[in-house]
Amino acid sequence: MLTDPLALLLFLPALIIAITIHEFAHAFLADRLGDPTPQLQGRLSLNPLVFPFRLG
Repeated sequence: MLTDPLALLLFLPALIIAITIHEFAHAFLADRLGDPTPQLQGRLSLNPLVFPFRLG
């Protein structure tokens, strides 16, 4: 898998960016379809800190 330290250093930022964009897309579409929850929770942002990252 990711045994090379350089590969890991390149993979982790890419993973964080991908998850952030993915979760933002969920929030954006929910907001556009009339669900106020993303706006109320402050999730309409590309800031990765507003999306709790859960493993598992």
